[in-house]
Amino acid sequence: MTASELASRLELGGTPTMRAMTLLESEGFTRPVKRKGWQIAPITKESAKAVFGAYRIVAPGILDLLLQNATEPELDEYVKRTYAWSRGYGEFQADFSVHPISYALKICGNEFVATMAAGVVAHLERMMVFSFRQGSFAEGPAAFARDAVTEAIAVRDKVRAHLALEDLIRHSELEVFKGLSRPLGSRLARIAPAM
Repeated sequence: MTASELASRLELGGTPTMRAMTLLESEGFTRPVKRKGWQIAPITKESAKAVFGAYRIVAPGILDLLLQNATEPELDEYVKRTYAWSRGYGEFQADFSVHPISYALKICGNEFVATMAAGVVAHLERMMVFSFRQGSFAEGPAAFARDAVTEAIAVRDKVRAHLALEDLIRHSELEVFKGLSRPLGSRLARIAPAM
């Protein structure tokens, strides 16, 4: 057995970067471009609509599993991550490294559901971060719906949590669409750090 055969059998062939880009491509985050390498897949209104449509299907089940299976410390951590992630631009900066929706998948108690929903959730979080960086969600209906969801989850109120989740998804989709409708120059100006 040659070294290349062994590397192939162990799935070690290629550079780590190439493997990472191939994995990102399989998840829909990148696409290969001839003679130029890789390109990050753009966020479009059509892709946002598709992601929110898919999330509307899986979110109620994830919420049920979260309320049923997560421990109190896990729910507390979820609430902390949600607020750390979604702070607007003001006195505090949002922490985009906490990924609360991915964390909800991790603690939902059903590995199959978590695996199946991971791609949708990753795309959703990517779009949300895009909007957060533009100052969306800091206040208004989406922020109120987010607060209602986290409060209902904290007390394990299934009915209230589901109603608030529907509102949160609807308002979040509107915020993302609003961000995508802005002219590119104004989006870049809001994303760029202040000097």
